[in-house]
Amino acid sequence: MRKKLFAFRLWSRLVPFLVSLWFGSCKVSFSGVSVQPDVKTIRIDQFANEAPLSVPNLAQVMSDAVRERFINQSRLSLVPAGGDLVLTATITQYQILAQNITSGNTAAQNRLTLTARVKFQNTRYPDQGWEENFTTFTDFPADRDLGQLQTELNQELCNRMAQDIFNKALSDW
Repeated sequence: MRKKLFAFRLWSRLVPFLVSLWFGSCKVSFSGVSVQPDVKTIRIDQFANEAPLSVPNLAQVMSDAVRERFINQSRLSLVPAGGDLVLTATITQYQILAQNITSGNTAAQNRLTLTARVKFQNTRYPDQGWEENFTTFTDFPADRDLGQLQTELNQELCNRMAQDIFNKALSDW
């Protein structure tokens, strides 16, 4: 009986240890970033802002968010001219609409929507280029002043869109 108990205790400690060793030695990546080895640079032009309703620094905030995403999540170097990859974009819509209308015909929430037309070129592999509209939005309480929330909401929208653009440009899934 003692031998069985000893063997059980030994195996109950040894097996988890071996399993953790095995999993600990595995390298798993979920980033999904797929860049050819000879592609080393990216140029991200300053975004243009052609939205009818506009915020003065929105194009700069958006451009910075996209640049930051590519610098921090890829091995690409940002260059001011040329570039193996080239990304240009125009903000085409910045819109606030009432959402969740209550019985008294007042809005419970507002929706801030940002849309940009993005063109991506791969100068080394031209067939991998594309042009696409990206849209993202966030809702905020209608009783809150947009002026007080705008900086935070704009940053949130720009960060989301930057991730969407990054995923489309460099993900292989």
